[in-house]
Amino acid sequence: MTTWSLDSGVSFSTIKWTYSRIPAPEIARGAFNTMVNSNHYLNRGGLQVGDVITAWGVFGSMQTGKFSVNILTPAPANRGSIKVNYLLHVDFRPYHDVVVLNSYKDGWQSEIRPRFSRNNFVTGKVFRVDIRVERDRYRIYVNNKDLGITFPHRLPISSADYVALHGGSHGLKWTALHLPTNKPPQGPSDGAPFTTARSGYYQVYQDLKPGDKIIAYGVFAERTAKFSVNLRKNAGSGPGDFMIHVDFRPPPHENKVVLNSKVGDKWQQEIRTAMPKFSHGRRFTVKVHCGESKFTISVDGNELGATFPYRPGFQLKDVKYIHLAGGSNGMDWTDLQIPAPASNLIHLRSATQNSEGWNGKPGRAIDGILNGQYSKGSCTHSQRGGNSGNYWKAYMEQKSVVSEVVIFNRGDSCCRSRINNAKVYVGDVYCGQVRYAANRAEFRISCGGAVGDFVRIVQDENYLTLCEVQVYGRAARGDDVELKNIAPGFPTHQTSTGWNGDSNRAIDRNVNSRYNGNTCTHSANTGPNQWQVNLIDRHFIDTVIIHNRVDCCQDRINGAKVYVDNDYCGTIRYEKSQNVYRMKCKKTGSKVRVRQEGKYLTLCEVEVLGKATDEEGHYNDVAPGSKVSQDSIAGANSPEKAIDGDLESCATTADISSSWWKLELDQSTLISKVVVYSSQASIDGALVKVDGKECGKVRYQAGQRVYNIGCNNDNEPELFGKEVMIVGKDGSFLTLCEVKVLSNPKRTHMSGLVNLAYNKPTSQSSVGWGGESSRAVDGR
Repeated sequence: MTTWSLDSGVSFSTIKWTYSRIPAPEIARGAFNTMVNSNHYLNRGGLQVGDVITAWGVFGSMQTGKFSVNILTPAPANRGSIKVNYLLHVDFRPYHDVVVLNSYKDGWQSEIRPRFSRNNFVTGKVFRVDIRVERDRYRIYVNNKDLGITFPHRLPISSADYVALHGGSHGLKWTALHLPTNKPPQGPSDGAPFTTARSGYYQVYQDLKPGDKIIAYGVFAERTAKFSVNLRKNAGSGPGDFMIHVDFRPPPHENKVVLNSKVGDKWQQEIRTAMPKFSHGRRFTVKVHCGESKFTISVDGNELGATFPYRPGFQLKDVKYIHLAGGSNGMDWTDLQIPAPASNLIHLRSATQNSEGWNGKPGRAIDGILNGQYSKGSCTHSQRGGNSGNYWKAYMEQKSVVSEVVIFNRGDSCCRSRINNAKVYVGDVYCGQVRYAANRAEFRISCGGAVGDFVRIVQDENYLTLCEVQVYGRAARGDDVELKNIAPGFPTHQTSTGWNGDSNRAIDRNVNSRYNGNTCTHSANTGPNQWQVNLIDRHFIDTVIIHNRVDCCQDRINGAKVYVDNDYCGTIRYEKSQNVYRMKCKKTGSKVRVRQEGKYLTLCEVEVLGKATDEEGHYNDVAPGSKVSQDSIAGANSPEKAIDGDLESCATTADISSSWWKLELDQSTLISKVVVYSSQASIDGALVKVDGKECGKVRYQAGQRVYNIGCNNDNEPELFGKEVMIVGKDGSFLTLCEVKVLSNPKRTHMSGLVNLAYNKPTSQSSVGWGGESSRAVDGR
């Protein structure tokens, strides 16, 4: 029994040194140490280029003192009269928002002080420090983020003897250290936080999910008392909820493993299975794997003879503590691996806002300072209050998958409630809105993995003030899809209109939910009512988000049903404190509809999150790559810009006396429709032709940017031709931001000939087994 004193002055009289009785190769395999402030020896001489030292801790609070990771030589036991030397001293000083890098040999040498905001640490969350040894320098990362400044090798790296973790207060705790080893790690995986492993309670720092593993390491002793691994909702020796209790009962006990759960003080039905083999004095590993509906338990890689189901009343996210219990006669728990990500704070590179008042510049919300006192100069402020379209927007360094946005509100005596109902977006994806609570300084909004390259906060009801905004997530990969609000600019329709509540207000990108803001629709009567947006072509619709009005009659939205084409997505269930409703659709179609029976229908915004789809039945755009021309060119707005796939670049004519744009296909094609993208009023009356035959005219509507012109002539649903021409109205310029010439592949053979049989009336002499005659010409 050894007494181990920490730098903090705390003494543990019951900690056992497991290294003295475990063979060195066993320890070297894992290369992890149980962690409190202490010295940890390298198990081979010195450091080498390519080595990585990784330390994990749990951050206490913003009041913590400085804390450090240090590479030193010689070891204290060999020191004699020689002073200790620091090859590298990485000293975190969150109260000054800096990291101090230095070395020591006969005195401290020249410091390097990179700025590093305290906001890179989160109270109660795991953080990670990596020191990578390069050819002539050290490179330091915190939470996978490069400090941006390296530190030179001032002393030979071959002289490194041990690593020491120092300092911290107000709850800061070092939890794990991974040192370089001659053998590859086979225990804890990279990035996994470890705790000091003794019998006790260990907090889980994030919600468990299927696929997570809890791994406990120990040393077995003969004739030990029973010992267990427990996943619990709470800590303490009194009544408590156990989602699973894995109880090992070795000889001379029952020689069984007992699996059970517990609610309050009542144990539930036991499951008993055979005891695995343990060896005296040898290290063992217990792994609890979280599946979709059950736990699977293994010892040293061998699964037990029984699994354990998730019982009613328990969910993985309820588990807040891992409890390692029991053992005697030298049996000891040594390490515990719990799931937790490295801190994933995303850097915000620039910020803008719609207006500025009281010198509240937008960049203040990303300056790394959490001070909520407006007089300290670190909070933003809009110029105007409600109904002003207030927003703040910040760009990430790269497209990212965002899990959470944290908003720090002002904390002085003024105006804290103004943040209430502020809405948070990642790109076009709505995450949620702030629910103000008195005496709360920060508000966390889950974004559920939304993909985008900017974060936007909208407040239409009041002034917008933000004292800091933090975004958490990870860099997007190739398979991470960014959803876009595809509705704005497409044609809309509703069964009736009252109080000037035109249908296109619902897709004007303005989420103001007060009717006097002139951005909400309104039906003329109690219906039945329907509102729809026509997306022209088929799209995959992931989610439909509906913003309800907040100033009157909010409960009228109750019972409204959402559809993609005629496929049902869901029904809105009105809640008094909620004005935004999210419907998961995951359906493919060309129209999004909202229907309401027996009530007025008012929609302040409808956001349709989706993407174009290439599934069967999708029209082919035959315009790209074709020859185009126009009567005249205004500036750089050439005719090719109408078929470049970019809605922000437009073809524009310079002559109002005879404005036209023409596209010539390689061969005659059956053309179903021509889609014209233009937001200019001068598009009104423009005539669309195929080989001189009229398809139709564009009828301009304010706020609409997409016009679908069907090409039917002489009762045929399509026109056959190779030249598409758009002719502007006399006296008007012609501006075309995109033109799509759509052909139905089901109606056109690969040879270019038309399939005249498609969808025409059919008959057959008889029908059997449901084989209707129309199936032969359905294009499938």
